[in-house]
Amino acid sequence: MVRKRVPKTGRGRVDGSVMQRAVLEVENGKSVREVSKCLKVDRSTLSRYVKKVKSGLMPRDSPILPKFNTRQVFSETDESCLADYILKCSAMFHGMKIQLCVHCH
Repeated sequence: MVRKRVPKTGRGRVDGSVMQRAVLEVENGKSVREVSKCLKVDRSTLSRYVKKVKSGLMPRDSPILPKFNTRQVFSETDESCLADYILKCSAMFHGMKIQLCVHCH
């Protein structure tokens, strides 16, 4: 059994204020590589945000937040409804196997 999970990537670990400061430094004339080394920010992520700001797709003062829901299947409301349904079914059919619950309508 796993005692402590070690994440494989550092995805979503950079604070939004640090990323915003990095974008501003690149706009002020520093190179993307230099800023990414100084602030310990991923270079490709920084360059992607700089391109968005320069092209006008993202306003300069908009908050930069990591997107944790990129692979989210259910919305928050759907997930809570599903959890309630599973709890209700487990209370109704306790002691029965899952296969019997599926075939029992």
